[in-house]
Amino acid sequence: MGVRKKLNVSDKWKVLACTKTWVDVFEETVEKRPEKEALVFWESKERYTYKEYRDKVNQMAKGLYAIGVRKGTHVGIWMTNRAEWCFARLAIYKLGAIMVPIHTRYKIEELKYVLNQSDTEFLIMEDKFLGKIDAIGMLQELIPNMDACEPG
Repeated sequence: MGVRKKLNVSDKWKVLACTKTWVDVFEETVEKRPEKEALVFWESKERYTYKEYRDKVNQMAKGLYAIGVRKGTHVGIWMTNRAEWCFARLAIYKLGAIMVPIHTRYKIEELKYVLNQSDTEFLIMEDKFLGKIDAIGMLQELIPNMDACEPG
């Protein structure tokens, strides 16, 4: 067995954690390195520079704001590992909302529990996971009159 080392966080990072948000640090990075590659997804062959990443985040934040997401709103993200998950996370932070990550392998009762306990008001999701898990079907089972609801 190897010897475990204690993680040493520099004073610079301790101060940063008390004075800036993730969004602040991200925006500063975009300003310093707009054309530098920020996000790469090998399987889908997607690549985004910091500027492109910020543009996607801003687009999503505007959309979320338009449907009523505000500071303190609980927003669930029920997605697999993909670029949109990254955009959604920062868009939620940018609005001052609260992100609720939801595991894609939850069974219906687990999903129901998490949605109820987390006070999730909005849900960003995929329609299927792993090509076989019917996320829309699970949600329709939990909310039978979902199709009758107003969009948003």
